[in-house]
Amino acid sequence: MFGFSAFLLIGGLVGTIVRGGFNIGIDFRAGLSEQIQIAPRALTLTYTGDNSIELTMTGNSLTLQTQSSTGSERTTYAYSQYPTLQDLKNALEKVQGLTVSPIVPPSSPTAKLVGIANAQPLSSNPVTLNIANQDATKHIAIGDVRAALASMGSPLIQSVGNPTDQQFIVRVEETTKSQNFQREATAKIKSLLEAQFGKGTVVEKQSAFIGPRFSQNLASQTATLTVLALVLILVYIWFRFRLAFAVSAIIATIHDPLIMLGFIGTFQLEVNTATVAAVLTIIGYSLNDTIVVFDRIRENSGLMRDSDFRTVVDTSITQTLSRTIITSGTTQLAVISILVFATGSIQEFALNLTIGIVVGTYSSIFIAAQVLLLWVRGRDRRQKRINAIKYGTRETAAVAVATAEEGGEALQSGEEKREVAIPHVERKLKGKRKKKRK
Repeated sequence: MFGFSAFLLIGGLVGTIVRGGFNIGIDFRAGLSEQIQIAPRALTLTYTGDNSIELTMTGNSLTLQTQSSTGSERTTYAYSQYPTLQDLKNALEKVQGLTVSPIVPPSSPTAKLVGIANAQPLSSNPVTLNIANQDATKHIAIGDVRAALASMGSPLIQSVGNPTDQQFIVRVEETTKSQNFQREATAKIKSLLEAQFGKGTVVEKQSAFIGPRFSQNLASQTATLTVLALVLILVYIWFRFRLAFAVSAIIATIHDPLIMLGFIGTFQLEVNTATVAAVLTIIGYSLNDTIVVFDRIRENSGLMRDSDFRTVVDTSITQTLSRTIITSGTTQLAVISILVFATGSIQEFALNLTIGIVVGTYSSIFIAAQVLLLWVRGRDRRQKRINAIKYGTRETAAVAVATAEEGGEALQSGEEKREVAIPHVERKLKGKRKKKRK
């Protein structure tokens, strides 16, 4: 299994290098992230009165904020009270100077009107309101949006929600040092899409710009927090168990995200904040499984004193095996449901978790405890060598002791050598033990 893990780690590294490195998302690169919706035009509003009026829209109502010389007035038109565009038109035209011109059939439902991100002032220049696509059999696909924005390089495009609603997230990396990059990129996205799908059909739902400094700080903070989390885990397990357990758990914990990152790099999945969340989730998930196994090993070490450590490890893994597989299996069912039925960035998050749960379960069974077993075996071998040196020297400490006698030197017998040498060695060992205790 160590060989299999090495194969996965090296394969992931080679695959990532061959594919040109990681596909770093806009979260870690300077650029623009904009959520848009492509929707047909529904109404145009024109105001020629003397007051100042601003229009705001949410998912279930339309609000007019009127500012006059006598004060301000706020009027909300809930879609539940005006179910069709004709009903809404009749209500809005009660405002003096406001003209409403329907573009789609007046019987269309107001609940399908698309909300706008910012308040819009009403004036003699028409303001267009859009309505979500109502034809479930015909909608704009994500490939059509990619084709329309191909001239911007390789923007990242994701579909959001029901594909029929034609909502997308467009992410564009900043390649120039222009101070007006956000405004220029937003205008270009809108003009390219409107040229393809019709003027006035693109609604900006949300826009966010990430500057170079922020993206660099985010990347460095992510790395720092991940390393800090691993250090805290090491300290906790060292305190909770022993150093051998802590080091083994950390090796298995590092093993899991490395294989995950190899998979992400090889298949060019986007690396963004959701990826970081998936990696940290798997670190915690795998560590939990590992601690369950280690806790059983520690418990069995006291119950199985007459067995060697390999047997203790084997028994502990067997006892926790059903729990590990059942827990991972039920978690995997929930994650796969998200992977199959969800859309957008949460789907990639679920894919990362799917791989991570498999790898985390595998490492808890085949890696963590085996590293601990190697550690204990190595420790025992070192201890045997120390004991051999210590006690072997005591038993073979007989040395030739020359005694001066008249006319020459005589070598003592073996018995005399032992009687002389052993007390001398015992005194040395006793002195070393005293030093060690001090």
